[in-house]
Amino acid sequence: MRCECCNKTIHPDEPAHGIRYGTADVKTDVFLPARDSAWTVICSACGENIYRIVYSSLSNTAINPTSYSSLSNTSINPTSYTTFNQSR
Repeated sequence: MRCECCNKTIHPDEPAHGIRYGTADVKTDVFLPARDSAWTVICSACGENIYRIVYSSLSNTAINPTSYSSLSNTSINPTSYTTFNQSR
């Protein structure tokens, strides 16, 4: 598999980030990916860059980042995915 940002080959034993869009259910604290949202798979280095961009722009006084569990039936195993997170 290749990273969709930098085109680097991601080997099966390497961590990868899986990104989808959807909505957050605030009642159950669960991220609900949209049915038409395919996984965007990126390598660990690109994922870390995205983390830096997202979290450096958050105001600590205005918002606390929230991680949501992912409910999904896909061929990629989202065992412990959270928003912009990877399974390690």
